[in-house]
Amino acid sequence: MIPPPPARLASLSPNEREAIFDALRKEHKEGFEWAEKIRRFVSVAGFRLRKEANLRFGQEARAHLEWMKRVLFYRALQGGPAPGCPVDQAYLNALFYVHEAIERKPMDFALRQAIAVLESWLRECEGHCPEPQPMGPLFDGLAVPWKQESPCQGVVILAPTPRSLFALLLIAVFNLLGFRPALIVIRAFSFSRFQEEWQREGKSLLRKIWRKLILQSDEYPEKGRVSLRSLGEVFIEGPWHLGMQAQRLGIPCCTVNRFEEAIPTIAKHNGQIAIFTGGGLVNSALLQAIPRGVVNVHMGSLPSHKGMDAIFAALLEGYFGEVALTAHLMEARVDRGPVLRRFAVPAFGFRSIGHLRNELGAMLPWLGIDAVLGRVSGRLVPLDQPEAGRLYYRLHPELLAVVDRLLSIWAAKGGASSPLLPLAVMRSMMALS
Repeated sequence: MIPPPPARLASLSPNEREAIFDALRKEHKEGFEWAEKIRRFVSVAGFRLRKEANLRFGQEARAHLEWMKRVLFYRALQGGPAPGCPVDQAYLNALFYVHEAIERKPMDFALRQAIAVLESWLRECEGHCPEPQPMGPLFDGLAVPWKQESPCQGVVILAPTPRSLFALLLIAVFNLLGFRPALIVIRAFSFSRFQEEWQREGKSLLRKIWRKLILQSDEYPEKGRVSLRSLGEVFIEGPWHLGMQAQRLGIPCCTVNRFEEAIPTIAKHNGQIAIFTGGGLVNSALLQAIPRGVVNVHMGSLPSHKGMDAIFAALLEGYFGEVALTAHLMEARVDRGPVLRRFAVPAFGFRSIGHLRNELGAMLPWLGIDAVLGRVSGRLVPLDQPEAGRLYYRLHPELLAVVDRLLSIWAAKGGASSPLLPLAVMRSMMALS
């Protein structure tokens, strides 16, 4: 028997490494636990894996990385979570990072073969894709109950920057409903925060800063039928800046380095429920300080797909019958907490990952508002998430390219995504006008 993996991976002897790999081949529980620990370690480090391995394992770094590559490759080829899936994309994703940390090359023959097998299976299962097991009642886009449920007292908006389109749209719609948030909390974009988010997101952070913070546009340049930017042009009156909007509408506003610094201010303004619109992790002290909870709208289907790039991770497992948003009450663990509401459409008809992300992102404010109002009025009952699903991490560009190709192929075949996506927004617009 081998011991379970420790909380923090440390250097192992050659015999220990071989024993762990042997346990995995024999399908022992401990072997799978070690494989999952390695997947998480590698995925969190991402493109920084070589540096992290040198810090953890010293002169034995290369030996440990080669062992991890063996473990990940073996585990990847045991099949994915969806029925019939020949390759587990989450382990394949980690495999790309560990391979590049060893070789400093994008792909070898074995990796090319694995990704080709996965992509071939995804194309073949287009007509009979597996179904996820999501939670929460579906949101149909109708804002009819909102007028009866407002004004809603004690709403706090947690915003990642003063130029957040998500947060600005929340304020605009709340204003249409005839009430104002109790407080806006903006997280400052300091150098320490840049370092923190760079560790998590890597080079993609630069694109996000350029497009969202500087251009104040959508995350991707692809044009669709609807996006946060296009909704902003319809709904946002006045300056596209949270501080200026707060001053214009008489809403209390504060800027903090970390959201928990705002706890005394939230208490002062009787904050009862909050909606998180981005800005990194939220700690347990803040979650406990807001009586009705903090609503987060996760891009993915809970409880099955948690973490980063979850909507694309689901597509790589064959779940392209629907892509989803899930509104839930936050806990200190990533994407845990009771589910309130969800929104879902098929993936067919979206031309690219940018097209999909921009259009699905347009539903973030609407689902968030519905979850907040439904939670306070009692219309929506929180559903406890089971201890199920998997935590995903930043997808490697090679796997993102697979998703992009698949979406392009499906769109070229004439597939059409559900009209619910733009229709839901239009219905909400008309209901509030």
